[in-house]
Amino acid sequence: MHDVISLFTMPEALRSDPALYCGCIGGATSIEEYKAMMEKAGLGEIRVFDFTKQAQKAIMRVISSAAANLEGGGQPRQVLEFVHKGGL
Repeated sequence: MHDVISLFTMPEALRSDPALYCGCIGGATSIEEYKAMMEKAGLGEIRVFDFTKQAQKAIMRVISSAAANLEGGGQPRQVLEFVHKGGL
């Protein structure tokens, strides 16, 4: 199994964007939450491999594009800060 993991608290503008949610970004959880879901489903021997460096540029492009479509209220700034901190 693989998924996108959120390393920081994700801005609401990202979590509530339907396109990002469907693209496995908006619904990203922490690694602890993700492991807990797998354990609850009965999976064992869970190992984590970090592919952040390989995927980060593509993810940043998708999120930055979404930020460009947000309207005011500081949301675009929050989204871009999240991306620049390496939030996913």
